[in-house]
Amino acid sequence: MDDVLADFTMTYRKILSTVESIPEEDIFAKGKFAWTGEKRLLDYIWGNTAGHYAEHLAAIERMKK
Repeated sequence: MDDVLADFTMTYRKILSTVESIPEEDIFAKGKFAWTGEKRLLDYIWGNTAGHYAEHLAAIERMKK
């Protein structure tokens, strides 16, 4: 479990660094990138970070015990 938590922490830091490097207007603008359609980049960031973590939090908590 220690390895999993270490990987999670490392990945979190990499994602945070990447997101912080993106101009704020690019994160919040709808349709800024062709591949996002009419969605914001924020919607994809959320869905693949905090939103995804929340989806699996109960399972992670069970594994920690």
